[in-house]
Amino acid sequence: RWVCWILSSVVRPLISNHFYVTERQFDKLRIFYYPKALWRKLADNAIISLKKENYVEFDDLHHVSKLQKRKIGFSRVGFLPKKDKMRIVANTKVQCMIRTGKEGQRSPFFKRVNPSLQKLHAILRKIKNENPQALGSSVFGYDDVYKKLYQFRQEIKGVPSVYIVIADVAKAFDTIKQDKLVGLMNDIIQKDEYMLRSYACVLSTKNWTRTFQDLVSHDKHEGSGNNAIKVEATTRFRSSSCVVIDQ
Repeated sequence: RWVCWILSSVVRPLISNHFYVTERQFDKLRIFYYPKALWRKLADNAIISLKKENYVEFDDLHHVSKLQKRKIGFSRVGFLPKKDKMRIVANTKVQCMIRTGKEGQRSPFFKRVNPSLQKLHAILRKIKNENPQALGSSVFGYDDVYKKLYQFRQEIKGVPSVYIVIADVAKAFDTIKQDKLVGLMNDIIQKDEYMLRSYACVLSTKNWTRTFQDLVSHDKHEGSGNNAIKVEATTRFRSSSCVVIDQ
């Protein structure tokens, strides 16, 4: 208890007050401590670089109420140090808040991105299960990655030498043509309506138990969607010790 008190009440506050603790792009197994003055300078330089590219700093709170009506929401971003610059990383799981900087004025919150896309994600999982070729090489988790790699491994058996090239495309997502993307998704999502069913999953191991809620898409002829939930349980969570609860 004494050691726990020292770490939580003395060491942790000292570090958090004087350092910004983070990982780096190519040293994810190491922890780096940046003095806060230095980190502030690095972050300011990164923001200046973003403004020179395709980002605009939003400081007009008059339009905040309009932005809050956005259905998808916004993501909170952070900076990950690279070799000679900063990488912007979006966190779509948490709420985004704009600090007004004015005393007595409430800082507005924006919707989280992930819950906004939950329904679409369930529909895409159904499409992938029914027609795996429709989404090409898209993967929805580590199980899908393993399947792709295993299939590739089987296909190259007997090949004397295999070389894997890793490439980093600059501004890959920023250069995607939105009209082409919308046209592609229209070809994939062909129905006008999809039925969705809510369920809960309880994951359990020797050390922890976690519960989360999700959605599954099913057809009208499947009735209440129980069959779709069973398929979801056998395909998505087959490698986990879990209980799927219909809601």
